[in-house]
Amino acid sequence: MLDASTFQDNDLVNLSKENFINLKIDAESKYGQELFSQFHGSGYPLIIFLDENGLEIDRFYGYLPAYEFIMKMEGVISGKNTFTYYLDEYNKNNHTAEILKPLADKYKDKGSDDRALDLYKQLITSSNISKEDYKIAQYNIASLSLKNNQIQYMITYLENNQEDDNFENGVYDLINYYKANQMMDDELAIYIKYLPLLNQSYIFLNSYAWRMSERGQNL
Repeated sequence: MLDASTFQDNDLVNLSKENFINLKIDAESKYGQELFSQFHGSGYPLIIFLDENGLEIDRFYGYLPAYEFIMKMEGVISGKNTFTYYLDEYNKNNHTAEILKPLADKYKDKGSDDRALDLYKQLITSSNISKEDYKIAQYNIASLSLKNNQIQYMITYLENNQEDDNFENGVYDLINYYKANQMMDDELAIYIKYLPLLNQSYIFLNSYAWRMSERGQNL
């Protein structure tokens, strides 16, 4: 999609040529896989901006239309709204929600889960956090805590936030945690528990049916 549409935009191409050294690498190649692992990539396509010393300025994943891609590049050029910008502000003791939230998100994108978790915990205690960001921080704390084998955060989140936008994602997070740790009875219990709440989600129903088929069990 990027090659077929976004990278065909003349303004984007000119801005890119004037301000960056552009390099496209096949992430499926041996060299690409090594780089993807080195930068802790978590999805394709991965766009990374580096400075002259090879240090990461910012990154994003997935498809963006040309105008949004241009905005990303302009942010890097101006030094605004990038990972390095938010980190500099944080290091200047600017710990407002406007800095904590995007910095936590960017550390999460970088695969720095423990640092992201710490920042989300700081965010949730911020005096100027919005209701929406509070909910997002709750979910991310619960999700990232699973990687440290702390499941109670997610269990509590799912019990108390069933109307939240990230509720279904949280259910999948917990299911995948149990699956990865071969806790099949707990995994099945989560499917059964939340089936009444997610019985209109074709993704959840398909996941449940497929998993039961893998296990050779009836629904």
